[in-house]
Amino acid sequence: MTEKVWLRFETKSKDGTALKLRIQDLPSERVDEAMELRLKHFVADEVVHKAAGITKNPEAVEAYKEYLNMLKQDPRRSTVICCEDIGDDAGDILGVSGVSLVKEDFNWDQILEMIKKNCLEEARKLTAVFKATSDMYQPVKELNLKKYLDDDTVLVMPGYRGCGIAQQFLKTRRLQCAELGVLKTGGWMTGYGTQIAADRDGWETVFEVKYEDLAREHDLVFEDAPPTMKYMIAGPLASSEK
Repeated sequence: MTEKVWLRFETKSKDGTALKLRIQDLPSERVDEAMELRLKHFVADEVVHKAAGITKNPEAVEAYKEYLNMLKQDPRRSTVICCEDIGDDAGDILGVSGVSLVKEDFNWDQILEMIKKNCLEEARKLTAVFKATSDMYQPVKELNLKKYLDDDTVLVMPGYRGCGIAQQFLKTRRLQCAELGVLKTGGWMTGYGTQIAADRDGWETVFEVKYEDLAREHDLVFEDAPPTMKYMIAGPLASSEK
């Protein structure tokens, strides 16, 4: 195995089965598989994507595939997966976590334009919320940083949610910060699961917005959402602190 293993941990499945898992870099030959899992599960289940209705329109799904294909070519982006810690080769992907190394001159508006270029209503709704929240809190500016590790996605497969995998993904981001010499990592935690995981890993809430305000402003219905969307941050973690 040539992929870096960031950490190993033990947990239990929902039925009580003991699991030995690891977080490792995504093998290059499985990039498309991870993308398909994100399209099938993250886009369908994440609070804002679900409210925008991406998966309800086949055209919107195809357009989102183009966006994900664009991300595959982005050198700023890195992806790790969770799998069972058995042998050298990664088994079934149990979760996917992606981050982007953002520098002070990064223009988020360019990414938003790529998402909504097809003019589909679902893309418009999604980018409207992204644009509003990115304007509310800009971590590089607010924290006076030269570079920053920004959230792209946290996905845990449905059968393994509630097993602590999301928390281990967030801990991995702090290890990545230490390796890259980055002072902070963070992101909008949109659902109960990521908010709980971040709290347990010691992340700080620096900004939040009520979902009822976003719903009213953007004419959306957010299902199974916590009271607020939280922007949460954390600092680097040395390997000795794992």
